[in-house]
Amino acid sequence: MALKSTVGAHVIYVPVVLVAVVLSVVAFIYITAPVGLPGDNVVIEATWIKTEGQYELTANYGSGDNLRTADGAVIEVVGLDVTEDSWYLSGIYKERIYGKILSGNVRAGASIEVYRFIPESSTPTIVVTSVKADLNEYIASTTTNGVELTKLLSPTPDTLLSVYMVSPDKAWAGGNFGVYMWNGTGWFADPRSPLYATESIFMLSENMGWRVGSNAVVLKWNGSCWSEMNSATPSYLSSIYMLSENDGWAVGLARIVDYDNQTVENKGLVMRWDGSSWAEVSSPTTNELYSVHMLSPQNGWAVGENGTILMWDGSSWSEISSPTNNDLQSVYMLSENEGWAVGSLGTILKWDGNNWATFQSPTQSWLSSVYMLSENEGWAVGSGGTILNWDGSTWSEVQSPTEKSLYDIHMLTSTEGWAVGSEGTIVQFSSV
Repeated sequence: MALKSTVGAHVIYVPVVLVAVVLSVVAFIYITAPVGLPGDNVVIEATWIKTEGQYELTANYGSGDNLRTADGAVIEVVGLDVTEDSWYLSGIYKERIYGKILSGNVRAGASIEVYRFIPESSTPTIVVTSVKADLNEYIASTTTNGVELTKLLSPTPDTLLSVYMVSPDKAWAGGNFGVYMWNGTGWFADPRSPLYATESIFMLSENMGWRVGSNAVVLKWNGSCWSEMNSATPSYLSSIYMLSENDGWAVGLARIVDYDNQTVENKGLVMRWDGSSWAEVSSPTTNELYSVHMLSPQNGWAVGENGTILMWDGSSWSEISSPTNNDLQSVYMLSENEGWAVGSLGTILKWDGNNWATFQSPTQSWLSSVYMLSENEGWAVGSGGTILNWDGSTWSEVQSPTEKSLYDIHMLTSTEGWAVGSEGTIVQFSSV
């Protein structure tokens, strides 16, 4: 027996048994195709392709945003990873977005409607690649000396430059496009934050903190919002350290410009807070300063470009002999007799109360930040996901859960801390 089918002017006879098999297969696939329901996790791949004349990628997604599928299902973004960033080389940018279904049903292969501020020239392809997903598969972790290092799902593709932890349930991270907060269960963007690039954050408490960055703007946190404390300038602040609510320091680069906004002079910038205003303090260097750490109103240190080291004696800053010409990115002082500085090409320096000396380093990676818990315990992070641990006698490199560059680290205890870096990378330090 056969079925007759007409195609154009042709008559085709198809055996019934063949049709039955085909229909059976199609029905089988339809019935067993995974369908995500509200509460299920999904994985979405997003691809942007640059078109001629386009220079910037003007929008992407982060935690808290909602995406909508073509058939009306709503997905909340809970995290993401940048999987390829060759925007300036080949014009391609890719993200893996992790989401939770809020309403509707979602099938693998469903396309996402683009509705946020993305110009037509860069309209991305956004497709659900997995439903009922186990997002733990996308969380990487390593263990060293009783500390677990976990790369979490990030709330943003923004490069994160600074992090500060106040308690296990409160932390802040700053990046090129604002500030992000940890509430004990997840990271999320702070919508109350002015969108200045944030190079450094220092929190005195949950209700008082400071941040600095582009245009030498200083912003203060009062427990509910960030407010600008000074006027924007062509200069730049890289680091801030607060001794109290009435005494603090910030360092960076003073950029002196002419009427056409062309730079005519650069110098190391030092600013001080006296409880009522920020004012520039005389600096002995023309090199940019990257980090400042204060022990008291009478003793503090700053480091920067070309191995620059400055010391504060309570009345003025003076330049101290440095054993390196490499850029120094971070300084941390334990006391007037012990401190550490790290920088480019794996540079590690130690202060013994009289001199700074080069200390043996296990890496050639660019070291961006150092944090000391005691004379016998400390951490440093840097390019390519580099993480170093100090045990009281030796700096050693430990296995990292990421290959993305890390720019800052802040530890609350030996087993509680955070490191942040490029493309929204966030690494949590916790007890095993």
